[in-house]
Amino acid sequence: MNALTRTGAATQMRQNRCDNALLLQCDALYSKVSRVAGAFALFAGVGVTWYLIVALRAGAL
Repeated sequence: MNALTRTGAATQMRQNRCDNALLLQCDALYSKVSRVAGAFALFAGVGVTWYLIVALRAGAL
């Protein structure tokens, strides 16, 4: 194995580590975003249900 091949392999290993770290950070961000979106959807669902129940009891619908 010559010096150029070893240097290329080392560069590739560093690139893989950086890619893995970036993917881990993206995964953490996406999981937080999906939790916030899920909480918002749950809140909106409860709000719509509450509104419909109140409207039905009042005879507005």
